[in-house]
Amino acid sequence: MNTLSKSRELFKERARKALTKKSTYGPDIDLEPYIRKHLESSSLETLNIRDPKIQTRLESVGVDVSETGRSGSYYQVDWKIISYYSRIPGVKVLTLEDALENYWDVIKDYFWKAIPVDRDKYTATVELYGRGGYVILVDDGVKVENPIQTCLLMYTRNILQAPHNIIVLGDNAELHVITGCTFLKEPSGIHLSVSEFYVGKGSKLTFTMIHGWGLQQHIRPRTGVIVEDEGEFISHYIVLSPPGTLQTYPTVKLRGRDSKAYISSVSVGLNTSIMDIGAEIILEGRRSIGEIVSRSLGRDKSTITARSRIVGLGRESKGHIECMGLLLSDSAVIEAVPQLSAQTDDVELTHEASIGRIAEDEIYYLMSKGFTYEEAKSIIVRGFMSIEVKGIPKTLRNMIENVINIVSSKL
Repeated sequence: MNTLSKSRELFKERARKALTKKSTYGPDIDLEPYIRKHLESSSLETLNIRDPKIQTRLESVGVDVSETGRSGSYYQVDWKIISYYSRIPGVKVLTLEDALENYWDVIKDYFWKAIPVDRDKYTATVELYGRGGYVILVDDGVKVENPIQTCLLMYTRNILQAPHNIIVLGDNAELHVITGCTFLKEPSGIHLSVSEFYVGKGSKLTFTMIHGWGLQQHIRPRTGVIVEDEGEFISHYIVLSPPGTLQTYPTVKLRGRDSKAYISSVSVGLNTSIMDIGAEIILEGRRSIGEIVSRSLGRDKSTITARSRIVGLGRESKGHIECMGLLLSDSAVIEAVPQLSAQTDDVELTHEASIGRIAEDEIYYLMSKGFTYEEAKSIIVRGFMSIEVKGIPKTLRNMIENVINIVSSKL
């Protein structure tokens, strides 16, 4: 048995013991029906991702099927990989299966290292039953000007989609990845994913994820990030079309000195969706800096829990949390849970959190300027949801603003 086989068997053994381990946060989901359907599936319908209807759907989550201004792409429908490629020398875009078979010596130090395989039943299921996932490897010194895009599309009813993604940046490298996750035909199903990101010394990784789901889907992404000396990680998580349930809590370890992390999220709760969205930054390196910013908008009978945690371990480290919620319904619930933990005497950690409704005096002020009541309400919501989205191209920024405008116009 070679080293890859031995390692996989050890991971699978740990995963099997965790198949009933519930997540710390969020509603529990029975995975057995989805696993059974997954094991019974032998083939999937082949989709033309350039079909106009599919293209429109993908564009709604930031995926450009024309691939203009993209340095590479990865497309996966359910568990079937449609295509993947890189246009940039020094940048590899692979499937997980390809990477394990042909680049094991390269990725063995990054496989299940940022997240434990037995963290919960969802990580365990990805290891035991998952298929697909992308691996992006960036050589030292390579700075990629245009983003690489990845697309994870759910199509088959009651499907289990469970990719394992890995991004590794060498030293002094730079990359922006845009990930769009959505569905066709309103299928019921569950999307699990494991994403491990490794940012080398002096490198910068920007990761923008846009989710467009429906009430028949349950979403459980698991993300771990490790950042080395003077590295920087920027993350934007945008949920403007919520699933039935969602639970996510990425952990970023700023292991290196002078390392940085900025995590932002914008989430809109609609209908009866239940979302538990969090993030954690661990400041291990000296003079490391972390910031978590979240905006939550609650409508209808939705429930949103916004969690944020910063742990200060490194000397002279700094962290800040900004968590804000806006309720637009008497039946919606938003809960903010900011946490700060200082474990050395020269860290600086701060937070601000607020949940409220639209102030009537703000609406009346705008109405005095000639706006209708609904227009005034829409303007206030757009302003609330607009946060600084660092490090993304102007075209994507405009697309996000357009989606926010559409959501706010339907209040």
